[in-house]
Amino acid sequence: MVSIFYRYLSTGISCSGLSFEYLIAPSTVQAIVKDCCDKIWERLQPVYMWSDKMNEEDWINIADKFYDHSNFPNVIGAVDGKHVRVVKPDNSGSKYFNYKKYFSQVLMEWVDADYNFVFIDVGSLGGMSDSTVFKESKMGQMLENNKLNIPEGWPLLGDENGRMMPFYVVADAFGLSKRVLCPYAKKKLVHSQKNFQLLTQ
Repeated sequence: MVSIFYRYLSTGISCSGLSFEYLIAPSTVQAIVKDCCDKIWERLQPVYMWSDKMNEEDWINIADKFYDHSNFPNVIGAVDGKHVRVVKPDNSGSKYFNYKKYFSQVLMEWVDADYNFVFIDVGSLGGMSDSTVFKESKMGQMLENNKLNIPEGWPLLGDENGRMMPFYVVADAFGLSKRVLCPYAKKKLVHSQKNFQLLTQ
């Protein structure tokens, strides 16, 4: 069972190809792969990924760690997409063809200051921009619609007026919004701008 799962992941061979090699039905191969993926998720998700039932204190803890690492306030995550190379699906046209000139699906990840996953989105079309993938993902929509129990804001250190500044994620080449910050486009930056650039890379 485990050898079938590893063969499927490591070689990209189809379920029908594996069924021929192991002399079992393709539906059995599919069930084995799904079962193994489910078991891995059950074991590793609590260790490497935050729960989807996070509260305000959890978000503040993430922001505190980001501040410790980068000296940048109110950051609750860094978001980016990773293109995973795939064989072009039948009848898909150019939907999976990305700007790097190969076919892919997108793994969109939101991580905390220790590189633990907060949320992930898997399987978007490679031809979509990272910004579009994030906006259409469940995590992006929940962030935009304030459904993640994120506090409204937190005063910045040293601000005598105590003004509340929002919590946000940092991302490269995304559209700006109340909850998303992007790096500066220009090349000649002052020190504080360079610090932000490093945070978003």
